[in-house]
Amino acid sequence: MKNLAFFAILSTAVLQMIPDQGFQKYVRFFTGLLMVSMLILPIFKVTGKENIFTDIYKSREYREQLEENSKKSQELIEQITVLEQKNRTNEKDLENDDIEHNQRIEVERIEIRKDGNAVLEE
Repeated sequence: MKNLAFFAILSTAVLQMIPDQGFQKYVRFFTGLLMVSMLILPIFKVTGKENIFTDIYKSREYREQLEENSKKSQELIEQITVLEQKNRTNEKDLENDDIEHNQRIEVERIEIRKDGNAVLEE
């Protein structure tokens, strides 16, 4: 209980030091979660389930799921990299096509009139 009282005083002091009201709600939420966990841990110790959280992380299913998620995220990163490279290549091709297209303009005849206006025929 001493730890809980010390934590309550410490969290109140931290809340008083935060200058912006916008951050206070996040600090209160976080400190509230910590306080709830501090209240629940003694109950778990009394009921003999104090290792319930560590058992979850040590379980085989958790490790398999973690490995599977890691593989999926690596595959997604590779796919994104390939798509970004294709996008860059396509942009360069478009730029080159525009340059080539602009260079292919052919002028067959230019007609200049007495009034100074020019007529261009392609």
